[in-house]
Amino acid sequence: MSVDLPLDPLPDDVVSVVEEHIEQRLGRPISALRDEAVTSNAPDPETVRVVREYTELAAAEKALEAREEELFALIIASPGVFTDEHLAAAQAVNNAVNYRDARVATVVHAVLLHPLESKAPARTAQAAAKARPHQATSTRSTSTSPTTPSAATPTGPSARRR
Repeated sequence: MSVDLPLDPLPDDVVSVVEEHIEQRLGRPISALRDEAVTSNAPDPETVRVVREYTELAAAEKALEAREEELFALIIASPGVFTDEHLAAAQAVNNAVNYRDARVATVVHAVLLHPLESKAPARTAQAAAKARPHQATSTRSTSTSPTTPSAATPTGPSARRR
């Protein structure tokens, strides 16, 4: 069994790939989505979420590039020498890669694979709550008697070891 995969050149960075997928799914460039999220009086919640997640991913990518440049500068400054400073810079690059990859996973999972659905129960409950913001809360009274542990609840030293 063979799988035909296109051998098109990949973009230079992950952010470009994610941006292409977002633009394909929503049918608009990311700049138009950003403008809509910022300037609209009542922006679409999904658009706001897409823009927020994409912006955080782009910031993570910039931070990664800065850490890589710092490591590269250290390597160029002292070729053939490996110090604790080099190790710390390499670890900073590793941490930045992990964070960027986590942002990619968030965008792919939450934005591309599972977009918000306007009919989802949580969305309709939020809309209903916004429609009636001044509704009085329940006046049901609560008990003020102190609670005591039941006889079935073990107490003492043996219970603390569990």
